[in-house]
Amino acid sequence: MYIMNGVPLRALVTIVTVLLTAPILARNASKYHNPIIWLFHPDPTCTFVEELDSTFFCTFSSFITFPGLQIYASRDLWDNFIITTSNPYDSAAWSDPVHFDFPGIDPSPFWDDDGKTYLTGSFEGKTILQAPLDFETGEVLGPLVSIWNGTGLPSPEAPHVYKKDGWYYLLTAEGGTRERHRSNMARSRNLFGPYEGDPANPILSVGHSDIFPDAQAVLTPVVWLSGAWPTYKYVSGTMTGGFALPMDLNPLTIPAGGEGGLSEADDKIDFAPGSALTPHLFHWRLPVTKNYAISLENHTNSMMLRSSVLNLTSFDGDSTRGLGQTFVARCQSHTRFRFSVDVEGDGLLTREQNEVGVTVLQDQAQHFDLGVVMLKTNGSGDLAPHIRFRGICTTTYRLPERFKYVDEVLPPPEGSMRQKVRLQVEAVNTTHYAFSAGLGGCEEDTPMEIYGYTRGNYLIPYYSGVVVGAYATSNGKFGEGTFKTYVSRWRYRGLKQFVEDFTGEERFIL
Repeated sequence: MYIMNGVPLRALVTIVTVLLTAPILARNASKYHNPIIWLFHPDPTCTFVEELDSTFFCTFSSFITFPGLQIYASRDLWDNFIITTSNPYDSAAWSDPVHFDFPGIDPSPFWDDDGKTYLTGSFEGKTILQAPLDFETGEVLGPLVSIWNGTGLPSPEAPHVYKKDGWYYLLTAEGGTRERHRSNMARSRNLFGPYEGDPANPILSVGHSDIFPDAQAVLTPVVWLSGAWPTYKYVSGTMTGGFALPMDLNPLTIPAGGEGGLSEADDKIDFAPGSALTPHLFHWRLPVTKNYAISLENHTNSMMLRSSVLNLTSFDGDSTRGLGQTFVARCQSHTRFRFSVDVEGDGLLTREQNEVGVTVLQDQAQHFDLGVVMLKTNGSGDLAPHIRFRGICTTTYRLPERFKYVDEVLPPPEGSMRQKVRLQVEAVNTTHYAFSAGLGGCEEDTPMEIYGYTRGNYLIPYYSGVVVGAYATSNGKFGEGTFKTYVSRWRYRGLKQFVEDFTGEERFIL
């Protein structure tokens, strides 16, 4: 949980609702496309800060990616700007985290009218717990009280408390994290209950909502009349009529501060000397810092990757037993995109199973990789670089006969082994990814040879979305830091965004 210093959040939740329901406060925009932030942005929570140019701030679950939660800023709920601070746009301004004890998940703060502060969260997938909490010290000031067990669906979670017209409203998610995920509302005259459910439950057919529903951030207007239950407009790919957004969709409304880029911005990263990883790039699990460096001597405009002994699958497709995985990634933020890097392997990959490559990854049990790897040639003892396309796709939701694993070894592009190799992943349509390689070392596009395809439904989301990035591994051999390699010319280009209305209408919006 992150708290914005000096900002009266207890008032801000209500302000967000009013802005969505009162056209007199809005400008001219009354049409937009969902989602407002694409793909890997689950479990949204947002607040409105009038003191900072009437800006909306949103964050999302980051799970096991590091360095932490990215904060998005927007003044029109459409254009979004990645930032990493709340005071207002400087990373160094964040305070140290305040730890508090809570035996569950999805903790959410609540400020009551008398200034007292409370924590509400989910416990063991069975109930919603609440207790008074000192947000400055992290001290729990009273017993954890069960206030709501849900409507009968499994796993009540993601609670948010709002106070309006003398009622305490409790918004939760139920039904698990897949197709049955739903948002439900309850209310009580007393903060600690008893709560009664909204007769219209579920109020949304998607779960984990805080005005903005789950999976990728979509926006829906809310009508909340005095003393009544809130009602949500039906969520669709294109939202029109009966509302007005806070501001016109105009580049001038984009917050001026911040250290990151727009949420759907392309990447053109050349790892300039003295630079650092941009805020939207991240690591999988806690990074080993010495495994990364930018523009070392004799390798300017490149990122050094020091290999991890573990590859992206690790031991079992789940854990790493405390070890790191050398991997730098970004979110897939477009339905169709093209991502590529140049990798340097000549003279650096010297032992069997040394590998540097690119991946499209959902999690450690669902990813497909294209790498330059050292392998024995035709069963001989001689090592040579090869292109390997391989992937794993197995989940607890997938029947054994639908398990997918590919491991294909092919010769590298002709003439590429004495220079950099360009590795590329592209979403070629709405159902398939293509993996290709070609000659690198130049700025312009270069002919690419496709080495394999995978289907998008082999990357089924549990909680998060797909990421793309570059990795270096010795695949279980020789220990940590077996070799160093270098990645350059990091490029990501969004090609098209695809939305589908629940009416079945399909179209591209970019």
